[in-house]
Amino acid sequence: MGWATVRLARGLQAELDVDFVHTAVSGIAVPHFHQHVFVRHTGTPEEYGWWQEWPSAPQGDVAEFAERLGRYFGPEST
Repeated sequence: MGWATVRLARGLQAELDVDFVHTAVSGIAVPHFHQHVFVRHTGTPEEYGWWQEWPSAPQGDVAEFAERLGRYFGPEST
């Protein structure tokens, strides 16, 4: 999971204008592994906490963005 998380964080930093990439692991009620990886976009107003959705956050096509992030998981991305 560490390998994937590092590559995802690198991809998010390279592809988006972000101040931070955060990760959190949870799994309290049901035994399982559950990890979130999320960003704080540059320019996010301070009144929005890490858990709150910022309505003016950049938007885009999820499939296209997933394809771009996929490059960070190839053999040349080590």
